[in-house]
Formats: sequence, C-alpha cells, structure tokens
Amino acid sequence: MVFGAVLVHDEVVHLKATNENEYTAMSGSKYLQSNLEGVYAQIAEELNKNNKVLFMGCPCQCAAVDINFKSKKNYENLYVCEILCHGVPSPGIFKDWIRFLENKYNSSVVNYYFRSKKNGWSRPSIEIVFKNGKRIFQSHNESYYHMWFGKHLSLRKSCYKCKYRNIKRVADVTVGDFWGIKNLDVVDDDIEKGTSVLLINTDKGQRLLDLAREVNNVFLKEISVDDAYINNTPSLSNFSMPVERENFFDTYKTEHIEGIIKKYPAENKVISLLRKIKHTVKSTRKE
Repeated sequence: MVFGAVLVHDEVVHLKATNENEYTAMSGSKYLQSNLEGVYAQIAEELNKNNKVLFMGCPCQCAAVDINFKSKKNYENLYVCEILCHGVPSPGIFKDWIRFLENKYNSSVVNYYFRSKKNGWSRPSIEIVFKNGKRIFQSHNESYYHMWFGKHLSLRKSCYKCKYRNIKRVADVTVGDFWGIKNLDVVDDDIEKGTSVLLINTDKGQRLLDLAREVNNVFLKEISVDDAYINNTPSLSNFSMPVERENFFDTYKTEHIEGIIKKYPAENKVISLLRKIKHTVKSTRKE
C-alpha cells in the first residue's frame, strides 16, 4: 500500500493507493501542505494486516509517521520516503487562489499542474485547466501564487525554523529535483525530461532501491552527497522570514486574496520574457 499526496480540486490530501492509476495521481509537485486526516488509522490497519506500507510526504510529516509507528506492530513493514522540501504555503491562500481563478474565468478548475514540463524541467511553469476547456500556461514568476511561494511570503511560520533542514535525514529514502545537474558530467540523456536526486538513508531504503531496479528501467548514477545538494541549500539550512511576511498575511486577513494580488504582483510578461532570454543565452554559453 502507498500513501501519498493528491490534489483534490483546491486541497492536497493524503490518500491510499492500491493500483497504478491511483499511484499516478500522487506524481508531480504540490506546492501546498497536505491534509493527513485519517491516514494514521489507515496505516495502522494495513500494518496490522502485515501488509507493506510506503508513506511519502514532507520531512516533518515523515518524522511524525516514523515516530508514531516505531514502537508498534510490524514497524519493519513501514517504509518512509521524504521530499527535499522548500516549505509549504498556507492551504487557505490556495483555496482562495482557486476561487479567484474560477471567478475570473467563469469556470471550475479541473486540473492544476504546479510544475508543468511543457517548456522543460529546468524552467518551472504552471498549467491550469478549466472545465470550459480554457488552459493557462505561465512561468512561476508570472503566477501570483508561485511568486509568493518563491519569495517565501506565503509559507507557514514553522518552515522558517524547520529542524529537518539538515544533512541528517528522517526517512528511509529522500527524493527531490537534482538542481545543478548541468554542472556535473553524470548523464547523457535529455535532462529536460526531469532528473531526480535520490538519497538512500537506511537499509530499508536500500531494499526499496533494489526493488525499483528489478521492476523498472531506471538509470542510476552514484554521486557524492555534496554534489547531491548542489543548488538544494534550502534543504540543508533555514532561510530568514521575509520582513514583508507579516504585512502580507495582515493584508490577506483584511483584504483577502484580492488585496495581496494588488499589493504583491507577479512579473509582467515583458520581464518574464527577458528572464527567459537571459536563461537561454546563459545555457548556450555553457554548451
């Protein structure tokens, strides 16, 4: 059994998956805190049946699950996989963001891709699909919600003092984007399809990796821990809370989503285009 995060309209929830279709819904980034209601009871039920369980989540969630079940029956059947986490935004802001989009475009949001690869993996973009067939495609800098996330304005207060941002990991396996891979001579394939860094932290984690090798066509290249953390420093040390954060949330409380949209705008398309050109020129020079 696998427990992972799934976007259900305007909320990310942890659900149980038992088949490939349900696993697929768990793939992809979700820049949002997930709801774990009822998950502990379901994990306990599966472990009591002597079933193997894989739980995937943020480091704080994984630490809580591990601590809760460490002294309980069939703990050896519980596998935990954490993501390299940058922090989680407020669920309330995302709900209001979806409401704002649906009112603006007069249609329900049916799919929200936090990390579309339409322009490649290294160029973070979003794609929003509406029930009426309309699609919106933007870079992260053009999106209000993702700009707030990138500037650390919308994160939970605990994320600025996270005790899990260090090299000592809490899960059996750690997975994340391999930012900085272009600086290393480790692969020949098109990395714009996406490349992940995988840290094996325990014997259980090694068993999971061995199993993945048996059942999937997985390309693996061993690298040093230092190289694994290239451009992933937010996973190793905390960043300061922005001085604007308090005012950001005060504005949200009094003027709602419309207020912070006016006061904390995203990039316009001209600036975004100039950024893309600069990125392209820089990449070409490296080649």
